[in-house]
Amino acid sequence: MQAKTAARRLRREIVVVLLLKLILLTALWWVFVRDARVEVGAERMQAQAAGAPPVASKPSSSPSSPVLSVSQEP
Repeated sequence: MQAKTAARRLRREIVVVLLLKLILLTALWWVFVRDARVEVGAERMQAQAAGAPPVASKPSSSPSSPVLSVSQEP
């Protein structure tokens, strides 16, 4: 008889812990991930589906960071 009550208690505790974990994971996703989006262009998707090597992005004409720019002045 005591084994049955212990098993019920253990089952109830496991269910409660799993529900709390599910609620916590849902809350974390809602706060941090929900609004994250990845933009994929048609060309990149086509290249990925065809198995081609990744397309290199075009370098910009101006450096993105002043720390990375190197002056060529004498």
